[in-house]
Amino acid sequence: AVGVVVYARATDDLRASIYDRLDAISGIKADAIDRWIDEQSRNVVFVGVMPGVGDDARTFLDPTTDDASRAAARERLRSILSTVVSQTADAEEIFILDLDGTIRLSTRPEHEGTELANEPFFTEGSSHTTVQNAYRSSLTNQTTITVASPLFDQNGGGQRVAVVAANLSLARIDRIVLERTGLGETGR
Repeated sequence: AVGVVVYARATDDLRASIYDRLDAISGIKADAIDRWIDEQSRNVVFVGVMPGVGDDARTFLDPTTDDASRAAARERLRSILSTVVSQTADAEEIFILDLDGTIRLSTRPEHEGTELANEPFFTEGSSHTTVQNAYRSSLTNQTTITVASPLFDQNGGGQRVAVVAANLSLARIDRIVLERTGLGETGR
């Protein structure tokens, strides 16, 4: 009888210890994902406040701008966006949407001209920085996370001229979730 009681108590204690460890690890992983999302949001906001980006977006999107100025602004924006995508491993695509929700410039030119006015990241991102959690993208037909932020000009009085958005690679989330730190060989 004593052996059964000791065995039952030891089993319960071991089970409780394992659940406590799993709770702690899940909390750490959730915190890592939150920090990653915050970092990606800051990257998108940073693109929007870089000197000249808002003004170039205004020039590029203004239909009254002459063709040479529009082309120059477009190339400067394309260069900046391409550099950001190549230097940040977690952004698969960065694009600029006009205030009607149409992609006007993207690091993936095949997406230019696509209408996204009804997407939650656009409707919310028009007024403040927002993150649309994992969803099936109408652009790629794959699961993605999109961060969006309003884009303001600097020399035109700080007016909202566009929305800048980034589709994020989910590979980093996979690495965070699948990492077995603290779980040993049977962690899965």
